[in-house]
Amino acid sequence: MKTQDGCNIVPIGKLAEEMVISSFSYWDSVDQYQVRNFSDAWMSILPDHKIIGPGDAASLITHYFEDSPQYLDAFSSIRIPAAKSDIARYLALYRFGGLYMDVHFGYHSQPDVEAFLASTAQHDAMLVNVAVPTPQRISAPVRVINGLIICKPEHPLLFSAAKTALENVSRKKIREKMVGYEPYNIFSMTGPGLLNEVFF
Repeated sequence: MKTQDGCNIVPIGKLAEEMVISSFSYWDSVDQYQVRNFSDAWMSILPDHKIIGPGDAASLITHYFEDSPQYLDAFSSIRIPAAKSDIARYLALYRFGGLYMDVHFGYHSQPDVEAFLASTAQHDAMLVNVAVPTPQRISAPVRVINGLIICKPEHPLLFSAAKTALENVSRKKIREKMVGYEPYNIFSMTGPGLLNEVFF
């Protein structure tokens, strides 16, 4: 089965059996030549590292939102890979847990990665806050990014982020059918702005 934009939908049972995720990234094309060096580098220290794509996200949407087919339709209509990536990472993290990093992220050394992963074991989820305190403002506001997230499976806030993002895209699609194109902001519709609202 395929979505309207040609994504293969894999039955969730097959997806769960085939994907053992410790870490993963998203790439919007089946041609992964441009990210091969990146994925090979991560697989050298995290052998289960995966590159997921729109077909994986479509499978998860079909599984979790069977009664809301408009969500799969909305996801399939997205033309900006970053927005698809946002939704895919939230759903994959909810399903499998593990470490998500943007496809261009690298690492300094294997011991650093191992130390980081060990430090996260006692937490349900960890996000990166880029709001840095200064001497003038000790308590900086929280401003998380979604390029690096680690969490345990079935964290409810990741599911909430995915559902909210899909609802935002679905509503935008409906509105544009009525009034035509309107400017929008991925940051708040599916990205870090949305994640800030959901978590904080």
